[in-house]
Amino acid sequence: MQSLKRCARLLRTLLIWLIHHAQFAREHPDELKLPQVKVGSEVNSTAEEVETTLRRALRFYSTIQAEDGHWPGDYAGPLFLLPGLVIGLHVMGHLNTVLSDEHQKEIRRYMYNHQNVDGGWGLHIEGCSTMLCTGLSYVALRLLGEKMDSGNGAVENARKWILDHGGITYIPSWGKMWLSVLGAYEWSGNNPLPPEMWLLPYFLPLHPGRMWCHCRMVYLPMSYLYGKRFVGSISAVTLSLRKELYLQPYHKVNWDLARNQCAKGYNGSQLWDAAFAVQAILATNLTDEYGSMLKKANDFVKISQVTEDSSSNPSSWYRHISKGGWNFSTLDQGWPVTDSTAEGFKAAILLCQMPADIVGEAMAAEKLYDTVNLTLSLQVLNPAETFGDIIIDYS
Repeated sequence: MQSLKRCARLLRTLLIWLIHHAQFAREHPDELKLPQVKVGSEVNSTAEEVETTLRRALRFYSTIQAEDGHWPGDYAGPLFLLPGLVIGLHVMGHLNTVLSDEHQKEIRRYMYNHQNVDGGWGLHIEGCSTMLCTGLSYVALRLLGEKMDSGNGAVENARKWILDHGGITYIPSWGKMWLSVLGAYEWSGNNPLPPEMWLLPYFLPLHPGRMWCHCRMVYLPMSYLYGKRFVGSISAVTLSLRKELYLQPYHKVNWDLARNQCAKGYNGSQLWDAAFAVQAILATNLTDEYGSMLKKANDFVKISQVTEDSSSNPSSWYRHISKGGWNFSTLDQGWPVTDSTAEGFKAAILLCQMPADIVGEAMAAEKLYDTVNLTLSLQVLNPAETFGDIIIDYS
């Protein structure tokens, strides 16, 4: 059974890639068909064969490059984010305004496609079922108009998984917060998220502004909502969910006990992918033939650099300077990180060394100086060496 589940997931991923490639291949047809080189396992390849293979690879890569210079690819996987969008839009009363019928249809299709055979959803598309993503996905489907018996039994199977694992009170804190905002769970069943923590002196280690970025940016809105005990308008679906998700009547749930119960969570990677693609293409020494790819990539790298800080005084918002950095995905994402900045900088430097008639105008030196300034400001002592080599693939 596990093998079948694995095959089904791989097939879905393959189909996504095939559809994506077919669309780009139609827009960028490869008119020159180079011969495929086949060699035996014990035969040494000639320089000509290696060069032909490189040309085939680069010609293929040129067909899947977007017009703005990056290489699009699927950066999906986590299943705990999309339900939050659905719940938030529902609470604000804008679900049907922001998401058209077709968008909602495709969201439902996406959720069904990644449902596990046991009825639940994993933390990511290849994960085993968890209460967090099963509970939130079930709620999202109901808010998107699905009935309790929709999806050829898929919704019913999801509800059965939730109840078989103790009911929705076993959802972790992130899920408890979303359900409280919706009105399908009580705020008294949450662990405290006091907004008063932001009033502490910043020099204290406990100040939320000193948290790791992912913790800080989650704690900020959650603490505000907790302080307000915000609950959206109670809809008919919300009232129904209060009956569907619990093992006992809603008004009899022991919220003090439920508080600590839990069951055993970017918009892409455009810059990251483009930076590595540039380095790989330049390493082939076939830049004269594939300069058009590099020119578009050069344009993308240049427009993706962050050119100003988040505000005139970033520290007042518990932010670091960002001018000169690169984000993991696009400029609009707005969150430069060290590794993306390093790879973007490396790609920019390499492209600066290329003739302008091949790759276009080089990045201005002042912008490269901004990158150096940001990079040096991010260097910190790490005596634990906890994160050394964490991005290396050892498979």
